[in-house]
Amino acid sequence: METNDTTIGTDEYDVAWSLAVTIPLGIYKSSVTVIGLFGNMLVIFLSIKYDALKLDHVSLLFVQNLAIADILFTVTSIFPGAVTAFARKYILGEVYCFVTAQLAIIAGNANLLTVLGITSYRLRLLTPPYKKISRTAAKRIVALIWLIATTGTILSLAYQSTSVFGKDLMGCFTTLWDNEA
Repeated sequence: METNDTTIGTDEYDVAWSLAVTIPLGIYKSSVTVIGLFGNMLVIFLSIKYDALKLDHVSLLFVQNLAIADILFTVTSIFPGAVTAFARKYILGEVYCFVTAQLAIIAGNANLLTVLGITSYRLRLLTPPYKKISRTAAKRIVALIWLIATTGTILSLAYQSTSVFGKDLMGCFTTLWDNEA
């Protein structure tokens, strides 16, 4: 590949895309980061302080859990992508790369499992015998969600995986599922 001021070099931390792609992508990821952090913090704050969300306590707990998982995902996946897009190379360091790759597994799994929990709870309310679950049971379910969500990271650490920067996706990923690692 020919290198000039609009193409990318061959350094292992350089991104694989041109300036015409990385700047709009950086603006997009920055916007998503700001909106995601602000919106999810607002959901948590308003639901705790003012009881602004008129949901039953169990649904509210699930929504708050989803907001926490979204904040973790935003910080570990979207924000580093924005920084990388503007810098046109990964500049956050190997330690941050490793930590965000591991935490992104937890955040992604927690998001998916929380949505599954919300769906299951709402389905339980719509089908006979139409039983709600207690607040204590909901807290146990949320704790179980986070326990299950950490399983991928525990496996990754147990198998001593490393993290690598993916040029095409502008992010760090664990090598646990990499066939070449």
